[in-house]
Amino acid sequence: MYGGIGSPLGAVVGAIFITTISNSMNLMHVSPAIALLVILVAGITFGALNGFIIVILKVNSFITTLGMMFALRGLALQVTKGRIISMPDVLNNIGKIKIGPIYLNILISLAFLLLIHTIHIRTRFGRYIIAIGSEAEVANQMGIRVKRITFTTFVLSGLFASISGIVSMIQLGGVTSYTGIGLEFTGIAAIVIGGISLFGAEGHIIPGLLLGVYILAMIENGLNLAGASPYIYPFIRGGIIFIAMYADSLRSKSKMRQE
Repeated sequence: MYGGIGSPLGAVVGAIFITTISNSMNLMHVSPAIALLVILVAGITFGALNGFIIVILKVNSFITTLGMMFALRGLALQVTKGRIISMPDVLNNIGKIKIGPIYLNILISLAFLLLIHTIHIRTRFGRYIIAIGSEAEVANQMGIRVKRITFTTFVLSGLFASISGIVSMIQLGGVTSYTGIGLEFTGIAAIVIGGISLFGAEGHIIPGLLLGVYILAMIENGLNLAGASPYIYPFIRGGIIFIAMYADSLRSKSKMRQE
C-alpha cells in the first residue's frame, strides 16, 4: 500500500531464517517456546535492517528484500547443509488441532489477516501508509513522518513474516532451506489479482488480497484435478502475474489521465 514492492518476499525470508534458527535451536536443545520467541525477534530484526537500508540508505525496496532473501538462503544452506529440520512433537501436535472442521493454523492466518486489514482501514497509521503510497512527497508536506512510517512498515513486515513462517512450519511439520521458493511471485500474483495496485494507495486486504489468494488456490486445485504436470504451475502463475500487472498498469494510467 505504501508504493513499494517488498512485503511479498517477507514470507520467503521468514521461512529461510526460521530454518536456520530451528536448526540452531535443535542443536542447542532449546525449548520450543524460546525458539519461537527467537524467531519473532529475528523477524523484527531483519525487518528493521530492511527498513534501514531502504529508508536511510535509500536503496530500492525490491532490490533490498531480494538481496536479503538470497543472503539468508545462503546462510540457511550453510547452517543446515540442506537437511530437513523436523519440528518438536509439541509443535506438530499444535498443527493437528482443529476447531470444528478448520485447522488452527488456518484460523491463526485469518486472524492476522483481519488484524492487518483493521490496521489498514481503521487506524491513523494505516491511513498514513495509504497517503505515502499515493504520493510520498505530498504526505511529507502534510506533516506525515514518511521515513518513520516506512521504517515501521518494514519492521511489521518482518514480524508478520516470522509469524507466517511459524504457521507454515507447524503445518508442514518441518522446514528446509528451500522452503518458500516461489512464494515471492505467488504473493505478487495474489496482490495484483486482488486488485491491490503495485503503485500504491489502491486496494484492500479484505476482500481484495483474500480473494486473490483464493483464486490462485482454486486455479492450482483445478490443475491438480485435471492431472496437469506440476511443472506447468510456474508458467501459469507467471502468465497470471503478467496479465494482472498489465491490467494494473492500464488502470493506473487511466486514473492519471482522468486527473
